[in-house]
Amino acid sequence: MIFYNSLYMESSDRGLKIGTIAPNFSSTNISDDKIFDLHDEVKKYRGVLINFIRGNF
Repeated sequence: MIFYNSLYMESSDRGLKIGTIAPNFSSTNISDDKIFDLHDEVKKYRGVLINFIRGNF
């Protein structure tokens, strides 16, 4: 997990900044008090995450 967090905080000049898109990985979503569903977030941002990894490695 340490590697993943360092990957995620690293700033990149190409495209969108991952930190602005990445959701808060907590068990509850504070804004609407529902259980945070990581799978839905991954489906939403899947293309962005894949492009981020392709651009940096």
